[in-house]
Amino acid sequence: MINEFEYFKPESLEEIFDILENNEGETALLAGGTDLFVNMKHRVKKPDNIIDVKGIEDFSKIEEREEGLFIGGTVTCNQIIESELVNQDYEILAEASLEVAAHQVRNRATVVGNLCTTSPGADMFPGLLVLNTKVLIESKNGNREVPLNEFATGVKSNVLKDNEVVRGVLVKKHADDGRGAYIKKRRTRGADLSAIGVAGYLSEEEEYLAFGLGAVAPTPVFVDVSDIFFGEGTYEEKLEKIQDKILENINPIDDVRSTKKYRKKMAQVYTRRILSRLWKAGDK
Repeated sequence: MINEFEYFKPESLEEIFDILENNEGETALLAGGTDLFVNMKHRVKKPDNIIDVKGIEDFSKIEEREEGLFIGGTVTCNQIIESELVNQDYEILAEASLEVAAHQVRNRATVVGNLCTTSPGADMFPGLLVLNTKVLIESKNGNREVPLNEFATGVKSNVLKDNEVVRGVLVKKHADDGRGAYIKKRRTRGADLSAIGVAGYLSEEEEYLAFGLGAVAPTPVFVDVSDIFFGEGTYEEKLEKIQDKILENINPIDDVRSTKKYRKKMAQVYTRRILSRLWKAGDK
């Protein structure tokens, strides 16, 4: 049994802020609810108030803006998968969304919710990290933009304050030659949480190459290796330096899904596979 709570469904940000300000006790925001209701069922969370944000029009948008791609706070993973705009210019996000749980869960699970839960192995983090995404945060006192690589502060913790809400995320528009890939290792077949997830993104025009990794540290990891890849040396020399830099930036643990040693090894393997896929001169 879940606890009793007061339910609100505002139609504007202003209404959200009024509810946050005028109601006592713990308040939870409801977008998809795939984590919230599980936590409530297991009594991990017992909110006194639930604010359903699905009634806010701007939160449901996927649209191209001058600065890049806007993904609203209630956009689901299946909407990302089905979006022509995403598949045309941000295909790595559709690829990552396909790795989130099962189809039925993806009908509810939101991209922003995946970030706000802030699990170290969240599937949407690595791809959004390598695309240089910003989190758009609103409060009664104003708004702020936080680079995604500064959003997570620890295991399931982030920079959000109690009086703040995420309107959405803004994904940087990269050069037309940009291409990315995401690889996830599960413990079992089918829908399962990540044992390790690695994303990579390359643009030769921008001389940009970066990797994002999940389930290898208390928070998702972003590693920019542009200086190495577009510097001097052979492909193999660069690859070795890139793998070394990634190992320097991760700190995996032993748990029920994998071992520390295996995660380190697969971080190297997936880095090599992704770079090979993105760079035609790489080993096939």
